[in-house]
Amino acid sequence: MLSTKTLLGAIAAAAAIALTPFAHAQHTHSGDVQPGIAAGKITIGGGAETQFGTGYPIFEGSFSMPQALSGQIRWTTDDPGFDTGEPGPMQPGDNLSFRGLGGLKYWNGSNWIATSPQNEFVRVVDTSFPANQINILTSGVMGGTGQIDVADPEGAIHQHIDFFLINNANAAADFGAPVATGAYLIELQLTTMTLDGGIPKYLDSDPFLIAFNRGLSEEAFEASVHALAVPEPSAALMLLPALGLIAWRVRRKESNR
Repeated sequence: MLSTKTLLGAIAAAAAIALTPFAHAQHTHSGDVQPGIAAGKITIGGGAETQFGTGYPIFEGSFSMPQALSGQIRWTTDDPGFDTGEPGPMQPGDNLSFRGLGGLKYWNGSNWIATSPQNEFVRVVDTSFPANQINILTSGVMGGTGQIDVADPEGAIHQHIDFFLINNANAAADFGAPVATGAYLIELQLTTMTLDGGIPKYLDSDPFLIAFNRGLSEEAFEASVHALAVPEPSAALMLLPALGLIAWRVRRKESNR
């Protein structure tokens, strides 16, 4: 059994971590989302960090500028990808799709906010039907679901879909006017269109987050990601009374022996 000294030391260490602005797990850059199946539900693996308070995995991508088309700029990335590994957890031919949740968030240098400087939004494109797109605006999601891929004969999927960062002023042309430098955050969920007995074969996954870099330094972008993974100082301070109560109860139990 742990001694009072050892337990109190662990509590103090937990409090110190909660109050450290940049305490985080070892971070892997732009790792693929790793879908799996467990108890009939789609699972999400591969996120090196998780959002504080929700436990949602956090993934990364970086918008780059390919060659300008017809004099217009197109900001895009196909990272992160989706990789089940081989052999995969699904049955051959099973469908894996994505769904947008919530609204776009923008990192203003100190906080994630629900507005973007030039009404930017993120477009996520179906791999099989490019016309089937979802647009994630700060006000919410427009569109339904889009396909990622179907499982190969080994039950595996490894696919990269396209993400676009677009300035709302030029949305009709599918090309963005110059977009604001910063980090952008979207929330997705994995689902399936494969039916079994008239209902989806697998339950939807829990949500996950993708943070995109558009022109920030690596250090500045990492700061935006770390802000998702650790509590605000005010939130961390709210943990102290609870930790103090735990310590008091441990001491009282020890003294009553």
